[in-house]
Amino acid sequence: MLRLAILRCHRCDLVISSHGPAAARRCRSFPVVRAMSSATPAVTLNLQGPGADKLLAAGCSGACSRDTPKVEPAELEEYMRALPAWHLNADKTMITRTFTAKNFMAAIRFFNKLAEVAEAEGHHPDLHLRNFREVEINLSTHAVGGLTLPDLAMAAKLDQLEVEYSPKWAQKEAERLQAATATGMEGERAE
Repeated sequence: MLRLAILRCHRCDLVISSHGPAAARRCRSFPVVRAMSSATPAVTLNLQGPGADKLLAAGCSGACSRDTPKVEPAELEEYMRALPAWHLNADKTMITRTFTAKNFMAAIRFFNKLAEVAEAEGHHPDLHLRNFREVEINLSTHAVGGLTLPDLAMAAKLDQLEVEYSPKWAQKEAERLQAATATGMEGERAE
């Protein structure tokens, strides 16, 4: 039985616990991810941080044109803190989220939910399914060759969808994020 709770903390940025929501309540922060089930790590991301409200309020507003402004680097940094599951590529033109679903049908269920949101918003990510359950989502506005607010707003909306993760992947991800958090906290103490 795996229970996963991921928290955003104002001091250490991200705290992860495999001890479930009880550990989340002991932290003086608020949850970013809440465990949906003790048997299957189906998780919904709850956005927090300074950029979260802006992203959730911003719509994707349909197709982007060449006139759609790119997100400024300072704003991008703020928004990325609100999207801990997403990674910015090296040239800062695309964000990617990857995970391993519990099984093929869990990945397809997620894609179907994602497709409904994307169609309703008129903003469509690039989707990849490899090895029957490895999911990759890429967001970028092709018309401007970079990231726009609709890309980041779509990422925020997709983070609200429930995902059934592979238990093994969820455990490794929790350990990876714990290690990253510990490293970040050590750097903060040294300053």
